[in-house]
Amino acid sequence: MTSKTLASILLLVTPSLNLTAAGLDSWERVTVSASGQKIFGVATGDGWWAAITEDNSPNGHVLRSRDGRTWESWKVPHETSTTRGVDLYDVAVGDGRIIAVGRQLSANKSVIANWPLDAAAGAKPKYYSTSARLLGVVFAQGQFTASGDKGALFSVAADGTATPLATVSSTDSLRAVAFGGHPGRYAAFELQASQVWVSDDRTEWTPATIPGGQVTWVDIAHVGDRFVAVGNIGTASNGVIAWSLDGLHWERRDPSGYTSLTSVGGGVGQFFVSKGGSSAAGLWRGADIGNLKSVSLPGITPVTDIAYNGFQFLAVGADGAGWLSGEIHGFDYARLRPRDEPVRFDFVAAHGRRHRLEKSSNLRDWELLLDDVGQGNLIQFEHPARHPDHEYYRMTVLP
Repeated sequence: MTSKTLASILLLVTPSLNLTAAGLDSWERVTVSASGQKIFGVATGDGWWAAITEDNSPNGHVLRSRDGRTWESWKVPHETSTTRGVDLYDVAVGDGRIIAVGRQLSANKSVIANWPLDAAAGAKPKYYSTSARLLGVVFAQGQFTASGDKGALFSVAADGTATPLATVSSTDSLRAVAFGGHPGRYAAFELQASQVWVSDDRTEWTPATIPGGQVTWVDIAHVGDRFVAVGNIGTASNGVIAWSLDGLHWERRDPSGYTSLTSVGGGVGQFFVSKGGSSAAGLWRGADIGNLKSVSLPGITPVTDIAYNGFQFLAVGADGAGWLSGEIHGFDYARLRPRDEPVRFDFVAAHGRRHRLEKSSNLRDWELLLDDVGQGNLIQFEHPARHPDHEYYRMTVLP
């Protein structure tokens, strides 16, 4: 990467990992759905895990857990039928609740399922005929944002009420929406195209093109310093990976040996890509999105999604299965930025563990910025702008 490229980046993270005690090399098989349903998506927030069962299932469920091992389940009801359920496509956690989005199986209506974290079961879902499906949802900046068919974007209130934000395409669906960067940007991509829609305020959306032709895109996430999208092309479902530092300018890679990609995610300077095909299913990770290695999971089945809660990863997949990573007790990384740009950290503090955040300009002398015992809570820490071109930050999580 040239110095000219560095100067154009608002916020760049270059990881230098030092993971202790098993961490990403030790995974525990867990049961997310006791009935063996395929887990289609997973999210985390407010000290909870949330998951949804497979789309095209007559009994769409939302599941939740505090530790990733013991799960509660709530069947999302159909508006009028006692025998038909809903398809669920995505889930997010925030503001003390789980929001899952999808559609009814026997009606041309979208569904928003709302499960308050202080309630034993979810509230009655909201049903809308404005879009046949809602396909993606993300929680960021204190609000839920959903995307769906015919280029529709919505703001979702705490009770599950959807308010239209914009319609960016009359023909294609917005498969997923992600948020990231500093001070923060939304990115949503069209399912059957190579076009991404980007917004800083959820009101004005700007189109951007991923080069290389049409791809069936399946997932997007913001990891470290960049947006990353995965998709597939052709009858063989050959995998495609694309990434962007700002959501507007994209690079693309068509790696050999990657088929049936299903999701992308990450944290702690690690990128994860999952493969859900019947053959060679699995999970890949690495500090460089262009150089990933296979993760050894016990009892491997197709993996559909992965999330990170601040000190552990949880991957989910077929047969109701999940895989919980070892706890990451400490890590360090370097954060490079232009002059006078403030730095912001958002992370979930592990229950009962002490979190120490430090800063250095020379990797020798360290200034303590934060020393806190976690309660499973979201911590949003912003460090004022300083003058050095390069500052380094490290987080240590102690028992």
